[in-house]
Amino acid sequence: MGHGRVPQPDGIGAEPFHRYFDDKVAGVRSMTADDPPPLFSPTSAVVTLSQFRSVTVDDACTVMQRHSTSRAS
Repeated sequence: MGHGRVPQPDGIGAEPFHRYFDDKVAGVRSMTADDPPPLFSPTSAVVTLSQFRSVTVDDACTVMQRHSTSRAS
């Protein structure tokens, strides 16, 4: 897809990538350690997932922009 060009390294290796997610999980666990366990509600046995709508790049961008905007406030 680079049309014959060699891709540029992105500057992140496996170790920093792994460390990021380890730190992320540790942070979530730390912030929720004193919370009560989640509550789950049973659903009807007739609930099915029979239809899916394709997600476009624009759909994904919109969701990510909303998420990053809501986290900034």
